[in-house]
Amino acid sequence: MNDQENIKRIKVGSAVNDLVHLLSAEMLTMKKEIEELKDEVKLNQLRHEDEIKDAYDNIKLLKNQTQILIMEMKESRKHRKEDKIHIDERTRRITNN
Repeated sequence: MNDQENIKRIKVGSAVNDLVHLLSAEMLTMKKEIEELKDEVKLNQLRHEDEIKDAYDNIKLLKNQTQILIMEMKESRKHRKEDKIHIDERTRRITNN
């Protein structure tokens, strides 16, 4: 082999070596970006799970408040009926006298 062939071989080998290094660096960058995206997805899933839990907690709270209001309304109706009965009794007594 002559010197020019050796120089050519060294240049080609050097170029291949540079490309391998570039590709390796790109792959490492891509791997890092993929890991960051995975972390972001996990974080979004956790946020979503927290939001759903909060929504269910709010629904439970509203359901309990609604049940309390219904009980209070029933109690109020009961008292109104009792009051009406008392008023009717007083009216009867007054009209009978």
